[in-house]
Amino acid sequence: MKTVVLGGYGNTGMRISGLLPAITGGEIVIAGRNQDKANRAAASIGSVTGGNLSGVKVDASDPASLSKVLEDAELVIAATSGFDAENIINTAVETGTHYLDTYLSGIGKLEALLSREKEIIQKGLCFITDGGFHPGVPGAMIRMAGEKLPGMTKAEVGGSFSLNWNKTEFSQSTRTEFLTSLSEMKISAYIQGEWKDSIWNLRRFNFGQQGQAYCFPMYLEELRSLPEEFPSLKDTGFYIAGFHPFIDFLVMPACMAAVKIFPGKADKVSNIFTYFLKKLSREKEWAVLLLEAWAGSHYASNTLQMRVASPDPYDLTAIPVISCLAQFFQGRKFAGIHTQAEFVEPLPFFQEMEKMGIEVQLKIDGAPLKLE
Repeated sequence: MKTVVLGGYGNTGMRISGLLPAITGGEIVIAGRNQDKANRAAASIGSVTGGNLSGVKVDASDPASLSKVLEDAELVIAATSGFDAENIINTAVETGTHYLDTYLSGIGKLEALLSREKEIIQKGLCFITDGGFHPGVPGAMIRMAGEKLPGMTKAEVGGSFSLNWNKTEFSQSTRTEFLTSLSEMKISAYIQGEWKDSIWNLRRFNFGQQGQAYCFPMYLEELRSLPEEFPSLKDTGFYIAGFHPFIDFLVMPACMAAVKIFPGKADKVSNIFTYFLKKLSREKEWAVLLLEAWAGSHYASNTLQMRVASPDPYDLTAIPVISCLAQFFQGRKFAGIHTQAEFVEPLPFFQEMEKMGIEVQLKIDGAPLKLE
């Protein structure tokens, strides 16, 4: 059994690679464009975990290079730049390799997946998309709430994270992809029985020690089917806190507009955006998701609150992926295309995350509830 981690020595990929030996005894290949970095990462992780790891040079934009490493792999984990998504998807289908990605919910990626959906199903392949923190976890939180709170009428998830941008290095492709993804972000939430697009549909969440914040609506594909799964649900959505008021209301809109008007200048614009992220960066890091749900009216209802948090945003990206893949390696392999949040069985998903150090708190009507 061979698992290939593309981008396996990057910020997210390195965490995933380091945790994989705990859930699979098979061969793990750390792949990227730099052979030395891949070798060092494999040696470092192997010395700590005792896992069977190796490094290999792969150019994810080159079908021949990619096909060679995937031809005998059971699973490929795509933690590279999202610009490589279509090529990785196509090659995984051609080589008959199961697939998981950690990319944001982009239109281009979804279209690439859907264009190969028939072949994916025919070959019995399990393709998991939108893996990680957000997307990846909010939809699973809401599905967990639906199991605990019959007749759920409202379920909204707020997200807040702080990354010390000054101590983390990003490749040019990662910086450009990040800004491009933000510019393509759909600002939609399910309000009073219909999906509505407006940046002004703000929600205020109290994240505890991380403070209170107004959060912007951010559409996630994993939420789309929720109204059908829970017919009583009238309001749902994911809302994300901003970076900094100056960035949120001036720098980011200007950069997003510039990318759309001058796509050929995306690298330069992304560098400007990164400059302001670093200039206004906080030193303290965190990542937190807070679910607020109730059944009944807002003023007379049963309530449920769920908090998922980590002091390290990269841990809260990698650990959900590992919790998802723990179910995959245990035999939960459904042919077709699934978002991570739709693929997982919620309770064991969060139990596994808690075992790996993620804070998971659940309360019903204010009373703590065990995760069982």
